[in-house]
Amino acid sequence: MVQKIIDSEISNELKKSYLTYAMSVIVSRALPDVRDGLKPVQRRILYSMYELGLTKGAKTKKCARIVGDVMGKYHPHGDSAIYGALVRLAQNFSMRYTLIEGQGNFGSIDGDPPAAMRYTEAKLEGITTNFLDDINKETVDFIPSYDNTNQEPVLLPTKIPNVLLNGSSGIAVGMATNILPYNLTEIMTCLIYIIDEPSANLDDLEKIIKGPDFPTGGTILGNKGIRDTHMTGKGAITVRANAEFTDNEIIITEIPYLVNKSDVILKIASLMREKKIDGISSIRDESDKKGMRIYIKTSKGADPEFVFKHLCKLTELQTTLYANTLALINNQPKLFSLREMLEEFIKFRQLIVLNRTKFLLKKAQERKHIVDGLIIAVNNIDIVIDLVKKAKQIEEAKQNLKTKFSLSNIQVDNILAMQLRRLTALEQNELKNEQTELNQKIKDCQEAIVSPEKILYIIKKEFREILEKFGDKRKTQITVEESQDVDDEDLIKDKGCLITLSYNQFIKRRDVATQQRRGGVGSRSFSSTADDFVETIIKANTKDLLLFFTDHGKIFWQKAYKIQEMGRNARGSSVRNLFNLSEGEKITKILISPKIVNDDDFVLFATENGKVKLTALSEYSNPRSSGLIAINLRKKDKVVDVFVVNPKQSVFLATKLGKLNKFLVDEVRAVGRSAIGVIGIDLKKNDKVVSAGIANPNETILTITEFGYGKRTPVESYSLTHRAGVGVININITNKTGQVIKAHCVRSENNLIIVTTRGMIINTSLDQISIIGRNTQGVRLIKLKENDKVVDCTVFEEDFSVNID
Repeated sequence: MVQKIIDSEISNELKKSYLTYAMSVIVSRALPDVRDGLKPVQRRILYSMYELGLTKGAKTKKCARIVGDVMGKYHPHGDSAIYGALVRLAQNFSMRYTLIEGQGNFGSIDGDPPAAMRYTEAKLEGITTNFLDDINKETVDFIPSYDNTNQEPVLLPTKIPNVLLNGSSGIAVGMATNILPYNLTEIMTCLIYIIDEPSANLDDLEKIIKGPDFPTGGTILGNKGIRDTHMTGKGAITVRANAEFTDNEIIITEIPYLVNKSDVILKIASLMREKKIDGISSIRDESDKKGMRIYIKTSKGADPEFVFKHLCKLTELQTTLYANTLALINNQPKLFSLREMLEEFIKFRQLIVLNRTKFLLKKAQERKHIVDGLIIAVNNIDIVIDLVKKAKQIEEAKQNLKTKFSLSNIQVDNILAMQLRRLTALEQNELKNEQTELNQKIKDCQEAIVSPEKILYIIKKEFREILEKFGDKRKTQITVEESQDVDDEDLIKDKGCLITLSYNQFIKRRDVATQQRRGGVGSRSFSSTADDFVETIIKANTKDLLLFFTDHGKIFWQKAYKIQEMGRNARGSSVRNLFNLSEGEKITKILISPKIVNDDDFVLFATENGKVKLTALSEYSNPRSSGLIAINLRKKDKVVDVFVVNPKQSVFLATKLGKLNKFLVDEVRAVGRSAIGVIGIDLKKNDKVVSAGIANPNETILTITEFGYGKRTPVESYSLTHRAGVGVININITNKTGQVIKAHCVRSENNLIIVTTRGMIINTSLDQISIIGRNTQGVRLIKLKENDKVVDCTVFEEDFSVNID
């Protein structure tokens, strides 16, 4: 035998072969098609069972027979892989809507394996009828099977969006999919809504589709992961088990999707044995056919809800599912948003209904052609009989009929095959009625084919029928309550921490122990670069409630431990991940809410337009997750600073044109939370407040200008005037100094960072800056390059070390 040997570079051959293998796995094994939501093996199983007649009303057949049929006709792979796919389609804890009705042991949520295929039997579920109803109506393409002996469908003409109802998961080459299941009632209702309202946005859709709906129930914590998944196709969705509580009992009735119940129980028992969890005296599995029931008895004095939250922290009673809605469309993998998946299914249904309508039109026209011939024959029966009787052969009779009445071959064949009972008046009327019905059917089909609106009307009608027949209630709850978070405050150790906020509004938390000086060397915890720098550092405890005030006059609350803890060189996370800020809105000040609020604790607001507002701190002691209006601002006004004061203190307002007004707090009348405030300083035209603060005795006021000049002046050098006054000269503004950027009340041991528009950063100790009088221009603190200006400056406590990269 002559062999043909082809020379090829091994690297090229490997690339080519691996690419072929990868595409085979992606297209033919691991990923579902977005239209019918099935992988090839699942599609072949359902189609093969349909061919075997295993519909809802039929008797079950051995799974070994089904697997053999699938493997022999359509799927040239191992029987165990086919049986595994079949079993999953029948598991009510894996599928939100099972597609196969199994008889026998099909595994359990405890991870028990199914019985061998020679013992189990199966048939199609009622809902699966909707996958195959129109399979023989030329609705989808067929291709040859792997050995060219059979034809198999490229897709199943399903009426339900299985890709969303049951989801899918699979690992391909270089990609993977994890589509979460949804509720049929919500999905079908939303499909109808999209047909009626094509311009509906995601917010509209989410009023109908609340989120994933898992076969095992559970509770989804928060909406962010759901929103991300719906918008981008990717998202992290946290699911927690559902439990009931008594004085000393925890009864778990539902667990997260894809979690093994036995593994959870064994894990809890292991935690008890290793004394990694307190408060549990016993655990047992009381689950039965009625449902799941994991019984946990708590120790005397233990809080069952606290114990449960602790268990959620340590076991898979709470887990995060990472959605990745990757599916095939025209044999190409694509990441789909929720809207895109729904639209693709509607397009698919339009094509299926159009193809089906064309098929029905063809069949109706063929039948009408026959009925027309029969009616002609019945109306002329004597002539027909005479022609047939006179004919010597059947072919002569056919030809005579065709010639006499202008009939086709198929019409003649049906006339000659007509039974004598057709000659009765009743049968003649039935033929005429059938002709009328066929004429109407042909008309309806022809109108539908040229009218997309009628096609959509048919689709909606089918959706409503499915909704009425198979619609059900959600199994999975969704909560947005903050208290539902597993990171409950009771599980948090109260310890010191540092909260840092950068100029570009990035925030992070650091353990205070890592920041303390050791042997006189400060920790390099806070980095400042040309792109960003630390603007605020707050020393707090992890359980402290922090008040975040914005320049738009809003207040947000957040526990310190909720701010992500990060390493020393980490930039931090955007405050927009914590709060719903409007465009251009920034955090101006962070304050720590005291554990006990005294009657003389007030919050003073200062705005750019010279307004001040004094409000009791107690007005801000009731956190709202969505934030509140802290001060009402006039148009084009912004909050400059916020600080806690008492009536005996004096405060100052410093302006960009070098004025400073110092006055007593008790000159400002306390008002409600949403008030506007009163005049704090009488501003000249084009002037504005750039800084405000408490004027502490024995300290100095540091003033920095835009061209790098600055000075320190004792607080006592500023006369105590009155609220709404014009103030006194703070610094002598010239073309050389430029306008004031910031003014702070400082101590000599404080540190200072100055940042310019071109990214220059200077870090210095304040004891290096001379103390001089008010009416001076100060000294040069930083030598600027051409067209450069100071953009900001920040003062730090002496025990905070700042690293400048």
